[in-house]
Amino acid sequence: MRVANCQGAGCTDADGDGLVDAWEESALERMRPFVTFDEGEPMIANKQDVLASIGRVAPFGQNHVVVNIVLLYTRDYGAQNPICFSASEHPGDVEHVAIDLEITGKGTAIVRTLFTTGHEGTEDDQSRRWKGADFRTLKFPTDPATSEPRWQVFASRSKHATYATKQQCESASFKSFLHDFCLDETCAPDDVSHPSVSRASRRSRTPERPRIISSTISRTIGFAGEHVWGDQRSAAA
Repeated sequence: MRVANCQGAGCTDADGDGLVDAWEESALERMRPFVTFDEGEPMIANKQDVLASIGRVAPFGQNHVVVNIVLLYTRDYGAQNPICFSASEHPGDVEHVAIDLEITGKGTAIVRTLFTTGHEGTEDDQSRRWKGADFRTLKFPTDPATSEPRWQVFASRSKHATYATKQQCESASFKSFLHDFCLDETCAPDDVSHPSVSRASRRSRTPERPRIISSTISRTIGFAGEHVWGDQRSAAA
């Protein structure tokens, strides 16, 4: 895992963080979650809209590594309650999950904490850390492509707030009566015969040190004309 303990041609550390790049790639590949959608998710019908993710693996402390994964959507479709006329709809939508790994050997690690957030940084922030006994309530279905377990998270319909369980999503409570009325969080494919088709997992990786790669990454993962790095502040949270 660490460059200091690595020998041979596979010890490249292009981002200079002390971790072997190949190990970081392996961690990203195994830690990126399935994102599960409600059967009414508008993105499913709007084929021009896409979901992608970018990830960063970073060491902290003596024996821990954090895997940060940013989930990117081309659009936030606004309030789910039709009476609210899709209030707060806007282009672009960014969500976030993170995994704390404790290193237990030269390359092996144990997941100690999982983190999900929805409506991050607002008065309705649904952020939560999951650890220990909490893991019994989470889902880790088998990925058919790898035959390995993959963490499953749930995106709220239209708004894409990220929850670790369906129950957490559908019991979400908001600060104001107006938000509670308009944000009707629902997260799972309840009325479909094959719910597995509502899961998605796609990723790309950006380096830890920003470089002029925005047009390449944006084009590769389906965000043509958008920029990964920039100084412009988003007009909508």
